[in-house]
Amino acid sequence: MTKIELNRNSLSGTLPEELGDLSNLQKLRLQSNSLSGTIPSELGELGNLQDLGLYNNSLSGTLPSWIVSISDLQFLGLSKNDFHGTVPSEYSELGNLRQLGLAQNSLSGTLPSEYGELGNLQHLYLHENSLGGTLPSEYGELDNLRNLWLHGNSLSGTLPESIKDLSANKRLENHPYMETPILDYEVVPGESLEFDISGHFSDINDNIASYSAEGLPEGLTIDSSSGAIGGIPTTEGSFLVTVTASDDAGNVVSDEFNIDVRSTPDEAASDEVLNASDYAALLALYHGMNGENWQTKWDISSSTPPKASVVSDWHGVTVEEGRVTKIELIENSLSGTLPSELGNLSNLQVLNLN
Repeated sequence: MTKIELNRNSLSGTLPEELGDLSNLQKLRLQSNSLSGTIPSELGELGNLQDLGLYNNSLSGTLPSWIVSISDLQFLGLSKNDFHGTVPSEYSELGNLRQLGLAQNSLSGTLPSEYGELGNLQHLYLHENSLGGTLPSEYGELDNLRNLWLHGNSLSGTLPESIKDLSANKRLENHPYMETPILDYEVVPGESLEFDISGHFSDINDNIASYSAEGLPEGLTIDSSSGAIGGIPTTEGSFLVTVTASDDAGNVVSDEFNIDVRSTPDEAASDEVLNASDYAALLALYHGMNGENWQTKWDISSSTPPKASVVSDWHGVTVEEGRVTKIELIENSLSGTLPSELGNLSNLQVLNLN
């Protein structure tokens, strides 16, 4: 046996130590279940294991140092559990590691400077723990690093100069970047709406020069210098707004959010319109996968997001509180390529296109 993948399968109980007898196992994925207890040390006998995914369970205890005995490990996902203690510096011995996820636990202490030795590391997720101290300058030696997520901790100090110009870095170049996502807004037509988006963006050199927005409801404008959005919306509907921050060199970063303009709060609750971003993703799926040739088609005639109740009647689509939670289009003659817009379905729980 070389692979076990039982993700999202309602598993409960503890991990059996007998898993350590599967000497040829290369991939063990049990994420998004209800597993509890500690990780049995017998898994350290899996000398051929390259992929260990146990995130989004209820595993507890401290992070085991014996994992370093699995020298071929390339993916280690232990995020979103109940681990406590410190981040093991020993994991720096996993020279083949490409992705390390220890986020959303209860880890404390400081960031191990030894992780600067992980030359093959591309993705490091340590966000939403209780880590303190500074960001080690050694992380600037991670030439292949693409994602470094550290938000939701108590780190301090300045960003090391060595980390600003990593050749493969996708997040911390000398460009603007997102500090926090922009939340959706709901407003009644004729009422004033005022908010500031500048706090959601940042820049290593603190030189964001201008802001812009596309898709604002009629009556709302953005101040290009301050990032303040305000006015009195006059047109009802659900509006997908794209805001962009630019620095002096012309580098940009963008984010999307929704503004829902409703007559009354009661009407919004009883006659909910589908989230605009979700509707755009469904349209992209329909057009990108030859929806006209599906066995059971969708009614995509509306140019604006329809009521959630209407989309709930579409074949294979489940909507809860205005957001798409499930897409199940089994044996429906789909063809083509999956659209990137599916990544915007932030509430999606099930995607089944078998």
